[in-house]
Amino acid sequence: KEITAQYKKHIKDREVQSNVDLNVTVLTSGLWGGIANVKCNLPAELNWCSASFDNFYKVGHTGRHLSWRASMGECEVKANRLAKPYIFILTIYQTTILDSFNAKDEYTFLELLERTKLPEEEFTTQILNLTNPKLGK
Repeated sequence: KEITAQYKKHIKDREVQSNVDLNVTVLTSGLWGGIANVKCNLPAELNWCSASFDNFYKVGHTGRHLSWRASMGECEVKANRLAKPYIFILTIYQTTILDSFNAKDEYTFLELLERTKLPEEEFTTQILNLTNPKLGK
């Protein structure tokens, strides 16, 4: 939590505007165990945040390398296009899928799969969780 507070002060001091409130937990690689690092096309805002935090972190921790685990993250996403605003708690992968709809309103399964670059099995799991919450439990 201390590193997140330092990062937020760093961003505020530089008067950087962002729609993302980033909270980071930095662990040593031994604590992650066998968690795979699945690559995907993150939304631009999340790419900016991870790059910004990487740069901030490297200044105070030379020689260390951050490896982002999107499978361990979550996002609070505010939906403004509905009859009333909602806040959804989503995985990073679900956020990546839904962010695509800021570009256009309709996609085929294959178009979204290609756009997100998620492995098909992970993509299918996330789509099922988004479209039928009972299947995701």
